[in-house]
Amino acid sequence: MALVFKLLEKDLIEKVLQFFNSERGIKQNSLKRTRREFEWLFLEGNYERAIYAVALDSDSDEIIGIHAGIFIPMASCEGKKTLTMKGEDTLISFDRVIRYGRRDILREIYSFLENYAVKKNVSFLWGFSPAKAAFKRTGCQVSDPVLNSFLVLKPFDFYSQRIKLILPVTLKRKITIFSFAVINYLIQRTRSISGSHFNCRKVDFSDVHFEKLLEFIPKDVYSLWLDKEFLTWRIQRNPSDVKYCFCEFKNNENEIIAYLIYSEKSDRTIYIEQFLFNGLLSRAEKLDAVNTAKRFFRGTDAVMIRAMGFSHNLINIEEVSLLKRTGFHFFASKEPSYFLIKDLSGSGISLEKIYVSRLNLQGVV
Repeated sequence: MALVFKLLEKDLIEKVLQFFNSERGIKQNSLKRTRREFEWLFLEGNYERAIYAVALDSDSDEIIGIHAGIFIPMASCEGKKTLTMKGEDTLISFDRVIRYGRRDILREIYSFLENYAVKKNVSFLWGFSPAKAAFKRTGCQVSDPVLNSFLVLKPFDFYSQRIKLILPVTLKRKITIFSFAVINYLIQRTRSISGSHFNCRKVDFSDVHFEKLLEFIPKDVYSLWLDKEFLTWRIQRNPSDVKYCFCEFKNNENEIIAYLIYSEKSDRTIYIEQFLFNGLLSRAEKLDAVNTAKRFFRGTDAVMIRAMGFSHNLINIEEVSLLKRTGFHFFASKEPSYFLIKDLSGSGISLEKIYVSRLNLQGVV
């Protein structure tokens, strides 16, 4: 019995899709990854098609594991465009892997992918995973748990939505959720009483000032290269049912001073994908922009705003602080995910040098 590693070819796609949905335990058809989503994510990339590694049993031809790498352009600490790779679809079949005894299949398939990344001059590998210990074995640096947050806009609707997700429904849980909804709503309202110095409006993709977006990406860190080409792939061609939008902020001199990229789902939840600020804005002005965004969403039918929180570098820490100050309640999930990287350049790239936002996720299963 031998294990072979090979790169994905089109004749394996259906088999890989079946393996992915099965190993993830996705039984509801509407939640399963589709071939269209797969092709967008791995075959139609912004830079070039992904490297997709498949571990197969040579005797049975069964898939034992999969691991992919998507080429993602980033701005370097010096502001130059550099190539990175995001890990995706890291799955090992525990039922099948026991045939191979103590072999570390994850480490082997990760190394297989890493060798191809080095040949492509990738600066570093990165991604998100709940498997903290497993990726430490591969030599990755691993962050603290990624945080989630709520900001309640409509407390009664928030309560109605959240209570349906909690089982069993007890009186104590009802009181806890209702109390949180009302208290968080009152907190966020009191923290945005003062007037705004900025104007905020929703803009179409075609009206976005992409040169400004690139000008506003965080400085002195690695961060996504948010040019029109990347965002066309990431947002415009994204086959998920998530709707992506842009808010543009201007000062009294009619100058663009910030952008907010956000998404919205059918349950009337707003997700902050990424704030982009003019580097000259003070902390008070950034708070003003966030509160202006809150007022904008209060004028819609949105029930809540959600945001992710990262604590591995100073810019991400500042963003969490800004959102907390405006009323966002952050918490750690019971089953947390972690941000992880592995430097391939030998230049000492560390977690502290990489800015991350929700845009770093791909928005599909």
